[in-house]
Amino acid sequence: MLKNQSNDIKAMAIILWQVAFTFFALFVSFKGENLVWFLGQVLLAISIFQWFVIHHDLAHDSFFKTRVLNKIFGHISSIPTLIPFFSFKLAHHQHHVWTGWRDKDPSNPENYFKTPPSWIIRIVNFCWKFWIPLMSPVFVIQNFWNMPRLFRNFKSAVARAGIVLSIVLVFSIYVFLFAGFGKLMLECWLTAFILYMIFSDLVLMSQHTDIEWQTAGKKEVTSFQYAEQSNYTRTIIYPKPVSRFLFYNFDRHGLHHQNPSIPTYQLGSLPQTPHLNVGWWEWLKKAKSLSAFSLLYVTPKASKS
Repeated sequence: MLKNQSNDIKAMAIILWQVAFTFFALFVSFKGENLVWFLGQVLLAISIFQWFVIHHDLAHDSFFKTRVLNKIFGHISSIPTLIPFFSFKLAHHQHHVWTGWRDKDPSNPENYFKTPPSWIIRIVNFCWKFWIPLMSPVFVIQNFWNMPRLFRNFKSAVARAGIVLSIVLVFSIYVFLFAGFGKLMLECWLTAFILYMIFSDLVLMSQHTDIEWQTAGKKEVTSFQYAEQSNYTRTIIYPKPVSRFLFYNFDRHGLHHQNPSIPTYQLGSLPQTPHLNVGWWEWLKKAKSLSAFSLLYVTPKASKS
């Protein structure tokens, strides 16, 4: 695993840029009409996604070198992303521990919808086919907002207090925003957040679906080493400018699983992993030709391509 080269100055520069970009997108959305307004919404959707990338690094304690700054800005980034920080930090860590084991990774949908009824399967397949965002909001709610499930997985008083704090913080802020600025939120935020969720569905469904993972069953198993996890993680190849300026290198997913403590702004200088790399258009065509149920629940016969 490579050495973390987090840099507080570089991290703060990215935060300041992201704040400026977000306010610019909000300004365009607020002042613009018709196509200009929609452009503002697209820019805001991009900004929200980039806040998620930052949020993800903050949850890994890798964005800032100073650890307390990761916690402070983690709560700040939870506001645009609507992902409570402590619950995300705890649950996402478990994902990195158990990547490769279908029935051990708590973020695997089989572990919160083991046998979905046929009517749910039809809804999920319909939404996936017609680009209606469903997978990412359900994923976020089940893994980061579902307090009973989080409490079952994390039993310490400190963890539970952090979960409650982070959920109450985000919930309270959005209650305040909609109570005081409801019309403005509908006009300048809602469409952008829907666009963000549509894009998030594509990103989420690309990372670990349609790959043969191992099943532990009742056996005692150990987690895979980070170096092995790229065998169970897909990397989507985008044009370099898209990877760098839109994804902030978050698309280098196999590399991230091999080096989870490395910030995304460091990943761009590293060579890609050799496993499960596929071009974005090739993946999109294949993914949209399959049902969501097949992607999420049907184990392919071959795990590597």
